[in-house]
Amino acid sequence: MKLWGGRFETGPSEIFERFSGSLAFDRRLIAADIRGSQAFARALEQASILTPAERAQIVEALHQIQEEAAEPEFFEDAADEDVHTLVIRKLKEHALSLIHI
Repeated sequence: MKLWGGRFETGPSEIFERFSGSLAFDRRLIAADIRGSQAFARALEQASILTPAERAQIVEALHQIQEEAAEPEFFEDAADEDVHTLVIRKLKEHALSLIHI
C-alpha cells in the first residue's frame, strides 16, 4: 500500500522507494503502533466520532492483527511503505471480511 501517488503520471523511482521504505526495520514497532491506533479509536469515541460498537470493533481487529503479527509469515511479501501503513491495510482487510455482500 502506498501513501501517495494521486496526480503523478509515473510511479516513484526505485531509489526513492528504497529511501522512503522503512518496513524492514520499523516492523519491530508494530505493538506500539497498534496500541497507539487503539488509543486513537478510543479518543474518536470520546469525541463522538465513533460509536462504542465501532470503537470496540476496531480495537478488537487491531488486537487480532497484533496476534497475527507474532507469526513470521505476517510480514512476508508485505510491500507496505512502513509499519503503520501495514497495520492500516490489515485493518481494512479485517473490515472487508466483516462485510457480507
